[in-house]
Amino acid sequence: MEHRQNVRHQVNFTVALRCRARNLPDCRARNISLDGMLIETQEDLPKNALVEIEFNLLVEDSRERRRVLATVIHHQNGTGFMFIEELRLYPFRNLARLIESV
Repeated sequence: MEHRQNVRHQVNFTVALRCRARNLPDCRARNISLDGMLIETQEDLPKNALVEIEFNLLVEDSRERRRVLATVIHHQNGTGFMFIEELRLYPFRNLARLIESV
């Protein structure tokens, strides 16, 4: 069952994932919303796992590395993540900056 409440925006940029002791440094983000992100991963991560997603964000004409915590929701056409902090707390400003930066 889908719990998405916001529009997805198609993207194509590199993200790094950290889940427990595993690092997946070269994953591709495919879409993003205020609630989460769809990412192509080299391997499946456990459903409901807590994951740190790291990516670049454009802030006042410079790129900053950002980290956001998310949980794994599904493994259909990529891995679906639901944000549990950061972008949900400052949704419009951060999502606009992210989309501008890609």
